Amino acid sequence: MQRINREYFRQNVYFLALLALAILLRFLPLGQYQFSHDELSALSRTVYATLGETLELGVRYRDTHPFLIQVCIYYWIKVFGSSEIALKLPFLVCGLVVVMVGYRFSKKWFGINAAILVTVFFSCSFIFCVYSSYARMYIPGVLFSILTLHYLYAILYSETVKWSHFLGFGIFCLLCGFNNHLNALFAFTCALSGLFLISKKNIKPYLLTLVITIVCYLPHLPITLTQLQMGGLGASDGGWLPPPKRRAILEFIVVLMGSGFAGIVNMLVLAGIALFSFSGKTKVRSKQWLLLALFICNYGIIYFYSVYKSPILQFSVLLFAGVCLLFFATSFAEALSKKITYSICSLCLCALLAQIAMNKAWTGNFHKHVFDQMTTESYQNIEKYGQNDVSSLYFCENYFVVHYLLKKNKPINYVLGTDTVLSSTRNFRTWLSQLKTNHLVIGNSYPMTIEIAKEYFPYIEQQSESFFYNVVTLSKLKPAKKNKENYINYTD
Repeated sequence: MQRINREYFRQNVYFLALLALAILLRFLPLGQYQFSHDELSALSRTVYATLGETLELGVRYRDTHPFLIQVCIYYWIKVFGSSEIALKLPFLVCGLVVVMVGYRFSKKWFGINAAILVTVFFSCSFIFCVYSSYARMYIPGVLFSILTLHYLYAILYSETVKWSHFLGFGIFCLLCGFNNHLNALFAFTCALSGLFLISKKNIKPYLLTLVITIVCYLPHLPITLTQLQMGGLGASDGGWLPPPKRRAILEFIVVLMGSGFAGIVNMLVLAGIALFSFSGKTKVRSKQWLLLALFICNYGIIYFYSVYKSPILQFSVLLFAGVCLLFFATSFAEALSKKITYSICSLCLCALLAQIAMNKAWTGNFHKHVFDQMTTESYQNIEKYGQNDVSSLYFCENYFVVHYLLKKNKPINYVLGTDTVLSSTRNFRTWLSQLKTNHLVIGNSYPMTIEIAKEYFPYIEQQSESFFYNVVTLSKLKPAKKNKENYINYTD
């Protein structure tokens, strides 16, 4: 056993080092994680007494996603509570499992060089780190996509195909469908591609697998049909998401490779590897083309639906098929020597870590969200000026505020952006003119709202911004002296 352990460590030392780095990046900010809008929204749908009510009222009519993650959260918090750490922990672990299964898939089908290179990105690319810390369907969807690919490739390219391969493929296609509608799209395109590529001797068990998977999905179909009839995220449906620009695919590739300067460097490096491979007359194989075809097909459907029907294109949902592009781009490392491969891995890794350390404030204010921050600033002002001299205006759902009021167990005088005082500019000005307090905390508002409020509270006492929030404290009283530190911008 000791010899086996030493041999495994020797053969996988680079992968284990990257896995350790992935653990560090995900768990180092553990105490600083805060809930995002979507996470608090999911928590607000766990208030129902029974699972049936959760499915009907919390998922079918109040959500736009399938039931899987909502039901998991429903039961998880009953056992472990609803703190940030408790809720995010399984998703952080899921992000580590993604690193492991991604390495295993790439090593099996494209060799150790490609496996180490792709693990660099799964471990340290900013987008994978971020979504590993979100208690939403994105990082589980990445995991389900990789495992769907794993079993599809086992069925298409293994010398010996087992029943466990068909079973695994059906299970993870089903999990994709229960996780996210665009994750379901990815599973559908995988299943469809298998019909064209599978050998004749395996066609019958493959068709049987697809039929059983569809039958198992049918009970969820009423939820899916109801959600598809709801308004989308686009401005024409009352949402916030604009139609994608033509360069969206290039922007996504840069983010997938690390975002910012690191993403550009790594994209050029991987393109250079592919060109070197082509110059050496290395033939692109069927299992590589399949990866590229799956990504293009999924991206094309999402892009054109977003342009001509309703915007749904977000980088988070592109990750489901984006893993195919990542596997494809790194697969060409198979043609390189081991020494060159590890040099390239070191270059990509340094670029990723520099991007996280210097530009993303990974252990600082990147993880702060507006809902915690705005209540915190209200409490700070109440301690300074008193309960009766501070008013607060929050642009969010009431549950989001109540969550932090219960957590901190202190009262705040607040109104919401959805209240009648904001129903018109006239009502807003009337409400402002009647306030008896000298200080007003505004969280997550539009710039115009702040400008109107400054007519009655002309002095900016404190203002802070980050990737996920903007909070400003206005005052009727002129400060004794101007303090440049009152404005804090965490996005630089």
